[in-house]
Amino acid sequence: IMRFVFGESGEALTITSRMMYIGAASIIFFAYSTATNSILQGVNKMRVPVLHGVMSLAFYLVLDVVLLLFTPLGVYSLVVGNMVFPLVISVLNWLTLKRDVGYVQELDKTFIRIGICTAFMAVLALLTYRGMLFLSKSNGISLCVAIFMAILVYFVLLFLFRAVNEEELSDMPKGTVLVRLAKKL
Repeated sequence: IMRFVFGESGEALTITSRMMYIGAASIIFFAYSTATNSILQGVNKMRVPVLHGVMSLAFYLVLDVVLLLFTPLGVYSLVVGNMVFPLVISVLNWLTLKRDVGYVQELDKTFIRIGICTAFMAVLALLTYRGMLFLSKSNGISLCVAIFMAILVYFVLLFLFRAVNEEELSDMPKGTVLVRLAKKL
């Protein structure tokens, strides 16, 4: 992806690609923290997400300073901090929801099955990309084909592993279209 966006650029390409690779997990934590922030606000706990954000920010700042000053990680320290920030918010929100609302997060369907689907999708996307790159010698074509295959395979795997059901899919934007497509597949 970095080669497609920025072109060949030697060491800069390696560093930015590695940073993106390492930091990709933060997307999960940002999504979960955003969802749990909304839930807490919906149950009239308006200040709690703000407090958790401030606490996480303080932890993030201390962690980044410590990592930058006392480890050889360099710029990767910032990537670690950017992953830890939403993770801390997620954990604090999760604990608050359990304590104050009685909500217990269902782990199997929400994390384990989705994680398995994601792992299969990632492996297939990598193999597709490398195979297409070998055949076409074009990064752009290989990337587009790999992304298309990743989307298609992930969609199918969600149903094979029962990570999502028809009712959940129909609640999404354009859910009726997605349900029809899922049934055809």
